[in-house]
Amino acid sequence: MFDFLLGNDFVSALLAFGLVLIPAVIIHELGHLLAAKMVGITILEFGVGYPPRALRLFRWGETEFTFNWIPLGGFVRPFGEDMVRPQTAEEVERERQAIQNAAKPSDEAGKPADSDRARLLRLGITQPKSVNDVKPLARIWFMVAGALANVVGALIIFIAIGLTGVENVSGRSVFVANVSDGSALAVAGVQAGDVIESVDGQRFADANAFVELLSTQTEPVVLGVVRAAEGAEMVTRSEVTLAPLGGIGEKTFQLLVVDFQADSPAAASGMQPGDVLLSADGRALNGEKAFEVLQQANRENEGNPYVLKVQRGEETVSLTITPRVNPGSLGHIGAGVQTIQGVGAWGVSLANGQRILDYTPLGLGEAIGYGFNEVGVVLRTIAEMPARILNGQATPEESRVVSIVGISQIGGVLLQDSVALGNVYPLLRFAALISIALGITNLLPIPPLDGGRVLLVLIEMVRGKPLSQRVEETIMLVGLFLMLLLGVMFIINDIRNPLIDMLR
Repeated sequence: MFDFLLGNDFVSALLAFGLVLIPAVIIHELGHLLAAKMVGITILEFGVGYPPRALRLFRWGETEFTFNWIPLGGFVRPFGEDMVRPQTAEEVERERQAIQNAAKPSDEAGKPADSDRARLLRLGITQPKSVNDVKPLARIWFMVAGALANVVGALIIFIAIGLTGVENVSGRSVFVANVSDGSALAVAGVQAGDVIESVDGQRFADANAFVELLSTQTEPVVLGVVRAAEGAEMVTRSEVTLAPLGGIGEKTFQLLVVDFQADSPAAASGMQPGDVLLSADGRALNGEKAFEVLQQANRENEGNPYVLKVQRGEETVSLTITPRVNPGSLGHIGAGVQTIQGVGAWGVSLANGQRILDYTPLGLGEAIGYGFNEVGVVLRTIAEMPARILNGQATPEESRVVSIVGISQIGGVLLQDSVALGNVYPLLRFAALISIALGITNLLPIPPLDGGRVLLVLIEMVRGKPLSQRVEETIMLVGLFLMLLLGVMFIINDIRNPLIDMLR
């Protein structure tokens, strides 16, 4: 039904924005609303989307729920604040006095023209409270409640994941890198580029386990094969009957270049995807420990060039490469390599493919436990991230700050993954992660975020009096300007360097 999304990154990103970001923002604002009700702050409006207003949905007490035309999340509008800034104490007092005067019998003939005033009067509310009318601790509760709502929302999503099916690894596929014409596998119908997922319905741990499993068979077996349709995003699944292959004979091991980072030593050397590594600094790369030999050569030559020989088609090419010094998570040469196992007796070369995932539903109790555990893991990971970045342990993907455009791009990829798998797990998990990330980000002590407003309240508690309205407004406006400026910069970066390129 949703196969049209596969390969359509733009539409997928738009849908992911609506399915992930907008609900997370609405949950955040709902937390503020519920906290305001608890401490007595008068909330005039809870909006889904941003004005202009499309229609009124319903009313809960003094709060009007509205649907608005700009679909960028939602908002709460407390008494004493407009859509741009808090009103001054004088403005709030004038507004409150106008409501009280309008409520006097002598003023019954003249209805208040303002709809907010009229609605509050009809509800019998003549003493509405603004955020600044409640005590500091009540204000802090109102401000942090949005983040808490996001964490609770993520917990509910994780519990839902537990009930619908938790991801677990049941095995690993095998990628057929090459198959000789006339070999038993070629005769059976196996082609280079095929992915084998099972033998007689049985999973296996990796390419080694697959080879061992086939070598012990004395009867024909059925291979579960996945093959990409030429020129299309779709794949086909089929079953191939394979006669017994017999002994393994001699096995060979080679390193295949799968990809490499831009601006890396591998890219500068002229390396290409599909290259087979033959030797590094004169050391052969053809045994089971070929990858360890390559790593050792890179460590010993940090900052110094050495010769890396590769097989490119029928040609042997010598590349000069200079490993990075103290590379951290970037890697010495920035290349992604994969071990290819050649089984000469069978005329085939194999590599480890992707993990094969199954989804197992949990009982309610287990699902609740799973939810709390996952929320704890995410919060712990976020808490540890600053130290990982400072120590150089974080990957470029982990340390990159993304905008709403980048989040939508990631969500679009995971939405396509969910469609391809026929399971909502990837998208639901991402929604939970974004909900927590949104909540934690809003607690940063940066005006005009919730954490910045909490910081101003704490300063007030220490001083014994609030900052002047003018100083507070200046802090908020400067913070808003800087956040908008950074937001535009991050958006431009995500457009120029799409995260999709890093995820695929």
